[in-house]
Amino acid sequence: MTNSTFLHEDKAIPPDETLDRKTQICPRCGAEMWLTRLDKKLSDENTEVTYSYECKNCGCAEEKTAVE
Repeated sequence: MTNSTFLHEDKAIPPDETLDRKTQICPRCGAEMWLTRLDKKLSDENTEVTYSYECKNCGCAEEKTAVE
């Protein structure tokens, strides 16, 4: 018998499902992009967050950086 839960709380949640933000649209084909990576850099002044996206259709990739 395994120690798995019904809701699978032990599984990692993909970055695009943890954020409550608007999805990116691919500049090449106009399709919705997947959030593939989320990097945070902390400093004394602020937090810099880099979001990496990849298009489901054409494979176009881009990064967006925000200061929070």
